[in-house]
Amino acid sequence: DTGVVADSGAVSSDAGGQGGDNCTNRNDLAGIQATYAGGSSRDIARTCGTACFRSQGAALTSECVVDCMRPATEGAISDACLGCFGGSVVCTVANCAFPCAADPSSQVCITCQCGGNAAQINCFDTYAQCSGIPSTIDCG
Repeated sequence: DTGVVADSGAVSSDAGGQGGDNCTNRNDLAGIQATYAGGSSRDIARTCGTACFRSQGAALTSECVVDCMRPATEGAISDACLGCFGGSVVCTVANCAFPCAADPSSQVCITCQCGGNAAQINCFDTYAQCSGIPSTIDCG
């Protein structure tokens, strides 16, 4: 289970499948840890997620996030790994659009992403299960 409640089916090949270690290779790990003009990969995912939500609304796709993140991360992160970021954004939109729309870095948004939503789905787990990288967010 990807944790995606409402999706257009977009978290498919770009998301690297339902789970695994799509971000654990040396190149992706270096790309994730790098800093870009738009900030960290997490900052870029947040910015791209917001832009995709503005253009696609609730029908937001992982591909939109991947296509936005690819140039912003200078191609340093594989599409399979970027798809994990996209899957997390799709999960957030599906489960936490209202709490996260105003401020994606707010505590109310993070609490929702940690499973404080009607479906009790943790969107950070969605990323971790796809990427193979444990979440650094403490949902405790």
